[in-house]
Amino acid sequence: MYKFIVLLVACVVSSALAQPLSPIEPPSRPIPYAFSYSADSLGGRAGHSEQGFGDGRVQGFYTILGADGRERRVEYIADENGYRATIQSNEVGTKQADSADAQWLVAPPTEGQMAQANAYAQRTRIA
Repeated sequence: MYKFIVLLVACVVSSALAQPLSPIEPPSRPIPYAFSYSADSLGGRAGHSEQGFGDGRVQGFYTILGADGRERRVEYIADENGYRATIQSNEVGTKQADSADAQWLVAPPTEGQMAQANAYAQRTRIA
């Protein structure tokens, strides 16, 4: 049995070595592209749009809209200078405090959003 296994391994190895190696293809250049979508979701809407320019640069944005008036829009660029984003939001608990390469532009929450946040806080205190 041992001789059979050694013979089988030798056949597999010699067969693999007999196959010509395929040349390694150089990486292809990025191809220009664009896409976008928008979709209703539970309690809101979301969307995304992006384009690649074929030179490695990418630019786009995505949005999240809550039924209670929450909004977040992230606009971004990725290029030879890295990834940079600008975030616009009125979400409860966010503050205008830039971090890394992201800039935050914050507006106050809507009345509906605050009412929902307060109702949630009361429910969780009771439980």
